[in-house]
Amino acid sequence: MKLFQFCNGSQVDNFIVRQINFHDGFAIVFRPDEGAAFIDPNGKIIADLKEYSYFEEYSEGMVGATKGKKQGFLDKTGKVVIPFDFTSVTVFSEGLAFVKNGKKQMFIDKTGKPVINLKCDEMYYSVFRSGRARIEKDDMYGYIDKTGKMAIPFKYERAGDFKYAWALVGRSAMEGNNFTTYSGIIDTTG
Repeated sequence: MKLFQFCNGSQVDNFIVRQINFHDGFAIVFRPDEGAAFIDPNGKIIADLKEYSYFEEYSEGMVGATKGKKQGFLDKTGKVVIPFDFTSVTVFSEGLAFVKNGKKQMFIDKTGKPVINLKCDEMYYSVFRSGRARIEKDDMYGYIDKTGKMAIPFKYERAGDFKYAWALVGRSAMEGNNFTTYSGIIDTTG
């Protein structure tokens, strides 16, 4: 954490940030004894967010935030755009965000409507990249498409998110008395 100072006329404001990343004309900062805020590049407070305790990365016009024990989404002005009805949220990617409500896992659209209800092992995080999202079942990974259909079956012990239509995957095999691990790169068809 670093302390940044912005001079607004005659007033100097102190903000604590992990890093200053401006997106869409604002950054998320934490003020000693005052809580979170959105600021513009000049250090002017856009939105006072002291009732929120944690923020995801800003993505596609929204930022996931925590209020009490629930999570939801804010726009860049600090207005609630998706109610705080979830136990966990991630970033929006390709128009969808992975969220949890207790043990129920799903992808929602930008209105908060469930689009894909997941039937898989409990996951911490998933995002769509190149039209695919990694999911886990019985300790194996596969990928779904944006309709929720399996695009690549559960056959990998390790799997990364797609980037530029490629993903790093791996699995192991017993060869004689040796346990060999294979890694490779797949495209969106597997």
